[in-house]
Amino acid sequence: PCGGHLTAPNGIILSPGWPSFYRDSLNCQWVIEAQPDHAVKIHFDRFQTEVNYDTLEIRDGPSTSSPVIGEYHGTQAPHFLISTSNFLFLLFTTDNSRSAAGFSIRYESVMMESDSCLDPGIPVNGRRRGNSFAIGSLVSFTCDLGYTLSEQEPIRGAHGDADADADADADADDWSSLTRRCLVSRLAGNATTSTSCCPCLETTPLKGTPCGGHLTAPNGIILSPGWPSFYRDSLNCQWVIEAQPDHAVKIHFDRFQTEVNYDTLEIRDGPSTSSPVIGEYHGTQAPHFLISTSNFLFLLFTTDNSRSAAGFSIRYESVMMESDSCLDPGIPVNGRRRGNSFAIGSLVSFTCDLGYTLSEQEPIVCEKRHQWSHALPSCD
Repeated sequence: PCGGHLTAPNGIILSPGWPSFYRDSLNCQWVIEAQPDHAVKIHFDRFQTEVNYDTLEIRDGPSTSSPVIGEYHGTQAPHFLISTSNFLFLLFTTDNSRSAAGFSIRYESVMMESDSCLDPGIPVNGRRRGNSFAIGSLVSFTCDLGYTLSEQEPIRGAHGDADADADADADADDWSSLTRRCLVSRLAGNATTSTSCCPCLETTPLKGTPCGGHLTAPNGIILSPGWPSFYRDSLNCQWVIEAQPDHAVKIHFDRFQTEVNYDTLEIRDGPSTSSPVIGEYHGTQAPHFLISTSNFLFLLFTTDNSRSAAGFSIRYESVMMESDSCLDPGIPVNGRRRGNSFAIGSLVSFTCDLGYTLSEQEPIVCEKRHQWSHALPSCD
């Protein structure tokens, strides 16, 4: 359904039409109500909406007048959020054109801690400093390059005010304010200079985000040209990552969003366009990480001449080959792995989720040279 008042101790909220794309011109409101002395915790299992136009607004309370926790669109949703009372309000609005996969959000009622606050979470595009949530503890936040913090002051674990409004669940121990947000910054590269509570409407692309290159450092970051702004049309960018001999290249997809079907990142297991293809990725369907079977990895990013997206931030590192086993080969997007032993001689096979086909049926074998017999297959 498009909205509702939810009082069960746990459940799932799905965008209308899930797992198909949601409809245009929606205005859906959900209120999640937990028991007294409990908070509401939500987990974002899947989240993809049209960037800038189809938005999920979440408020810390029961109504449209409650404090805003965040407004989320594209794929930029946190792993989880926790209310500071026993209510959470969600508003999903869409425009009259172009939709996306939508969302699957789990919610649960969680007991307030007696001597500490609940985990406050980590802002999207940010990091947290401080892992103690006891009363009196301070937790501060910083943002990734190209984003600014909505509020500079740390949050502090505090006792509830017994004289406060009963509707705010006042007796519960709580943080001094809501979790910070990371907003796109005009001062790209300075992560902590702004205290603005409103997102900047104009962005300046980061300098030093080249379209390709030969990378030989032991670790680093590859950004789509223009990051954190949208990338440009008609790109053809080639990167070669070269690790030391007897090392492999491991890449981690920290952020990934391109135009579905048209703007593609192709990754090959070697130094050139003739090396074996590991996968072609677009939309938000990129794995958590990939590892080469040699000391080279080749990336090719191509875009068409219309409509772009947020792009990607990919960390790479040189990792030592194991002496008696192969490195974790990963799991294909929309797939599953069978076999968790990576010792020499071990076989690992893969299957795909319903509706997808495996690109290579043969299992991969950990060979004596400490490399897999072929690259990770894909589910297409």
